[in-house]
Amino acid sequence: MTFSNLTQEQIEEMLNLNRDSSSPKIKKAQFSPFESHNTTSEVTNINFLDNIEVEVQAVLGTASQTLREILELNVDSIISLDKLAGDKVDVYINDEWLGLGEVLVLNNQFGIRISLLSQEEQQSLKQE
Repeated sequence: MTFSNLTQEQIEEMLNLNRDSSSPKIKKAQFSPFESHNTTSEVTNINFLDNIEVEVQAVLGTASQTLREILELNVDSIISLDKLAGDKVDVYINDEWLGLGEVLVLNNQFGIRISLLSQEEQQSLKQE
């Protein structure tokens, strides 16, 4: 059978053979309408987080020592840290770096004045 000798009816018949009912049918996607949510109510509902306790650490410095040096430690031994007196300390919240702070003495207790916040912390404060 040559294609030049086909009648229009034969061509349409051949095309209809390819239109099998088991072939997938393509439909346009339909989505439900977008619903706007009131975000202000969500912000006020985070008050339940107010009483959750977190661990705050102020790290004066760090040091590396051999196991031998650790075993030789006694009362009055001194461990040299990697920071100088007066340097800012690293402040961590639940082991996540928050920023830097200055060591203060308030009523005979140590305190920390935050002097620099991490970029992530600064961005979250701007969003509030």
